[in-house]
Amino acid sequence: MFADDNKKYLSTDLSKDIDENKNFVSNKIKLLKYEELKIK
Repeated sequence: MFADDNKKYLSTDLSKDIDENKNFVSNKIKLLKYEELKIK
């Protein structure tokens, strides 16, 4: 899930630099595709 508007997240961890440590599992994940969901 991605934030819908970056302005409200400027002071959170989402704005910090990414730790590119090769041992972190999260750095081995690739985004293969995405879909836009419109909720009414």
